[in-house]
Amino acid sequence: MARIPVRDTKPERALRAALGRLGIADLECNAAHLPGQPDVVLPALRTAGFAHGCFWHHHEGCKHGRVPATAYPWAQKFKCTRARDAATRSALVTAGWRVLTVWECALLGPDALPQNDLDGAVKAFLGGKAPTLEVEGRGVLAHVDHPQAA
Repeated sequence: MARIPVRDTKPERALRAALGRLGIADLECNAAHLPGQPDVVLPALRTAGFAHGCFWHHHEGCKHGRVPATAYPWAQKFKCTRARDAATRSALVTAGWRVLTVWECALLGPDALPQNDLDGAVKAFLGGKAPTLEVEGRGVLAHVDHPQAA
């Protein structure tokens, strides 16, 4: 696992490309000063963005988010990762940040959203007031797992 890249991954580059298509140039990458070290931060919009890999963040319902049948305790690892992701999202929203999560399947591969759909969803989120948005290959979801999103 040490050979798996943690920065500048294909999903991160695809998310930055989508933001670039929207004319957003003022962004910070891998912001260590924020909870969860977001992949992309848009300081002017107080928005943190994450490009989650479907396997590593265990994207439920996605064919890439399956649990391998090996001796390694994947189920426990994925449970901890999902709990950490939820805590990070909650901490950012509580601190007044908006959180955009884009799953790898929405950005790359045969299930990727059409470019116009992805760009439209991100543009609408950035121009709106919702505290969180999750984009996946099957479409767009709004989080309601914390009081600020209700």
